[in-house]
Amino acid sequence: MRRLINILIACWCLAGAVSCDTDLEREVCDYTVQLRYDYNEENGTTENRIEYYVSRIDEYIFDEAGILFAARTFTPDRCTEFMHSELTLPPGRYSVIAIGNRDTRSAVTADGSQPRVGVTRREDMRLNLDNAEPKVGGTVGDSEPLYHGYKTFTVTSPGISRIRVDMINAHLNIKFRVTWKGGRTPARGDYYALLESVPGEYALMPEWIFPIGSFDAEAHDCDSHDGYPTDCNNVIHHIPHTCHGTAAALTHRHDTYINVDGNLWGEFTTYRIKEGTAPLLKIFSTMTRSAEPLATIDLEKYLDWWYYDDENYTLQPGEVHALDHDLKQAYEIDIAIDGDRIILSPLDVADYEEGGQIH
Repeated sequence: MRRLINILIACWCLAGAVSCDTDLEREVCDYTVQLRYDYNEENGTTENRIEYYVSRIDEYIFDEAGILFAARTFTPDRCTEFMHSELTLPPGRYSVIAIGNRDTRSAVTADGSQPRVGVTRREDMRLNLDNAEPKVGGTVGDSEPLYHGYKTFTVTSPGISRIRVDMINAHLNIKFRVTWKGGRTPARGDYYALLESVPGEYALMPEWIFPIGSFDAEAHDCDSHDGYPTDCNNVIHHIPHTCHGTAAALTHRHDTYINVDGNLWGEFTTYRIKEGTAPLLKIFSTMTRSAEPLATIDLEKYLDWWYYDDENYTLQPGEVHALDHDLKQAYEIDIAIDGDRIILSPLDVADYEEGGQIH
């Protein structure tokens, strides 16, 4: 049965525009557009895994002039194992911006107002984290685990136009563990971590694009990338534009405590970070009088090192790693405190355990 479903889905993807053969059919499917949303875990699988990651999609359709034509929110169809929407559009060229998992923490704003059909321009579409949970000292809680999709397409003739929109992980996720070396025993009690210099706003137009079969990012041109075939083997990833430098930075706070093994565990989820912004991860103890952190990690420097230290990766001539280009910003960090030394290494995510849990 599972194989049959996958075959049916594959056939659905491979179909192009279907013309109506009779007047009755033409009345039903005249210029109908079906948008199917796919998520392949950033080339981690050939299957559509969207049902495991996305619980709702905010969909915004823009006309050829880049003005909002239609907006809707929908949830997945669990019976068919994929997400799709259907609407009737007159002939023309369109763009779709899709946001997965947005809730009350992030607001969609354009020039300070809610998006309005017939008014809002696609370049003005923003996500901001104004509604994040407030924490001590002006810090905030996490954002949603957001996903993003973008596609341009053309409606030319009566029938059903089936358009595939590839989603991408559009949030930063940091999991970390703190251990103590050299026979030191950490004090029992409350600890917290701060993640500093992260964006409080997203621009939802893509900044980068990974064309079919490519692992190298190209600068996105919003008017040049709708000509690719849209069958199931052709995945096109668009990375949204982070707004560092144009929006106020935020500091996230995560409260934790020593678990039964004498370790600290923590996790942050927020908007994607950008190369050149030096986000910092700091660990604090509430049991000390010092205001200095127990550890400070320059995430940009660490992640650059981690990227190039991967034994399965070979740096190409002239290549420069940029956080902006990472298809998925999900990282796990093991932080070992050994006296005045801080030792960093990748954390085996299979070991992850939230702070304070007994295992």
